[in-house]
Amino acid sequence: MEIKDSGAAETAPTTGSTFPWDYQIDYKAGKTPQNYASDATPQKAGAKFYYYDKEISEKVDFTLPATLIVCDILSGLSGTIEENGRYSNFYSNKVRDSRSEAMRLYMSGIDRPLLTGVYSAIKKDLPNGAHFQMYLLCLDVSSKKPFLLTLGATLSDQLKRAIASRTNTKAEKVNLFGLCDISTKWWFIQMKGGFQKVTKEGAPYEGKGDLYFVPDMIAGVFHADSNPEVSAMCEEIRNTSSEYVQSTQDRIWKAEATTEATRLHGQTEAVAAPPMNWPDAPKAVEPAPLGDDLPF
Repeated sequence: MEIKDSGAAETAPTTGSTFPWDYQIDYKAGKTPQNYASDATPQKAGAKFYYYDKEISEKVDFTLPATLIVCDILSGLSGTIEENGRYSNFYSNKVRDSRSEAMRLYMSGIDRPLLTGVYSAIKKDLPNGAHFQMYLLCLDVSSKKPFLLTLGATLSDQLKRAIASRTNTKAEKVNLFGLCDISTKWWFIQMKGGFQKVTKEGAPYEGKGDLYFVPDMIAGVFHADSNPEVSAMCEEIRNTSSEYVQSTQDRIWKAEATTEATRLHGQTEAVAAPPMNWPDAPKAVEPAPLGDDLPF
């Protein structure tokens, strides 16, 4: 199944119940100290995409080349904290609009949620190590499976540069939250398997400071009527995402209402609803990549 760019002029988006993914893909940028940077390669540094396969209880490399079609934009809370040599992970439900939809923050090993609310209301109370995280819900063209791509700062900046190149827009003007605003066309990302050496800020690496690897990316757009079959698959994923977001919101607010009712009836301790069985709850205990903050 081949996806081709429409070739038409495009405008970059700018700043101004059932889980809809099979696996969550993370990216390791292969951070390398300056002293070893000259001999570093993506393979030596371990730069790669990977996901956790629950069926075999192992991390599996997501190999390139790959073409990912962006079906939805989601966000949540993520992160890791280290204490006495042990790591604990933070995770939450995913939302479409963090300004109006509630996030419920959990920590591995603790059944009850730590925080519940829209991002602006709970941001100041986030524990050390927890942060806002953006995700792309994508259709992998090769496997025809939906993946949730964790979009850390390194990947986010690289994707903005790819979109900027496609649209003749400055990278800093690109707003990734707007990629799915137009329902008649779909953005996609092509990665052929090459990597670039960059600094932490994403500039070309020139031998000073820590080295990072980012995958070569090409961004493109195809119109729904040019490939109805693929567009229908993307639309199905987006609809399932809508159902997921709505069902988790219903559950969260119902739990909050129950907790408040319990408090008003005089119990000394509110009883929280049992945690949702998130399939993306982190299984491995290791530091997570930093995520983007809100663009508004």
